[in-house]
Amino acid sequence: MAAASGGADVKVLEGLRYPSGHAALHIACLQGCLDYLGAGLSYSWLCGGTGHAFIINIHAEVDVQGTNDWGPQMLFELAPNLGYRCAGLRELGPSPAQDLAAQRREARKLIERYIDQGKPCYGFCVDPANPDYSPICGYDGQGYYYSAIGYAEPTGPIAWENLGTMWIDWVEVYGVERCEPASDEVVVREALRMALRFAEGPAEWIRPKARSGLAAFAVWADYLESGEAILLHHDWNLQVWLDCRETAVAFLGEAKLRLGKAKGQFDAATQSYRVVAEKLRDAKALIPKIETTWQERRKFASPEAAQLIREAGTAEGDALQCLQRIVRAL
Repeated sequence: MAAASGGADVKVLEGLRYPSGHAALHIACLQGCLDYLGAGLSYSWLCGGTGHAFIINIHAEVDVQGTNDWGPQMLFELAPNLGYRCAGLRELGPSPAQDLAAQRREARKLIERYIDQGKPCYGFCVDPANPDYSPICGYDGQGYYYSAIGYAEPTGPIAWENLGTMWIDWVEVYGVERCEPASDEVVVREALRMALRFAEGPAEWIRPKARSGLAAFAVWADYLESGEAILLHHDWNLQVWLDCRETAVAFLGEAKLRLGKAKGQFDAATQSYRVVAEKLRDAKALIPKIETTWQERRKFASPEAAQLIREAGTAEGDALQCLQRIVRAL
């Protein structure tokens, strides 16, 4: 693990990177933090073991916010099974100015405390160019430094008073540290159990205008048929949920080898998720060339894509039944 470095007024965790190549940026961000801590977790084991590889959350108009705008308690509850813990602030806004100022002060204390201990942090919308999760790798008296996708060197400082004002009006920051992991069987069983619960659409996790599980595929297809899906956001949803389903295939294969039991059910679930991934990949091939920005809300209608999404949902239903049988077997 690299040590914190810098002058008297600057402390940076050298070597903390944001791995590229994955669309599920919350997990990619966590991967960077855990790689820095020397945890030795593969992306598939991390994404699957937190349950993220098996979820789907579709917001109204297939809005891009659906990829992150859901209660992430599952990720944090399952984290110790994988050998790490996250502690921090998640205050969803918009927040009154005085509350935002207080949250910003608490976030600064957390960042300084963890960085001083050589432990990485991360947050939501801490990068002015990326409305998603990014690792926080250092700080000075002026603000914090973060790791941007595709850049080896830290970026910053971003003034402390800007925290919680870029893209959003709330503060969401976490510190990451290692702990003793659970057994592989516990990792798999609890991740699949939590994923099955997520698919049921619990109100404490799923926003009123969003749907999870099989209902998410139906709503997604309906929007594509009606022409009300936002093109750019539909494309990003495809990238994120395809990343997850491809990772689900990898996680299940790794779990089968590690556990050596319920092999038939692991094979069946793997095959179903392969079909889900194939259908999402085919739907992505129908996306026209996009030359626009996140602010562009051009709509997209495609009965062909809608049919592929419905077929993906059918395969997802088969996969969830397999996950139930795996949980019972474990």
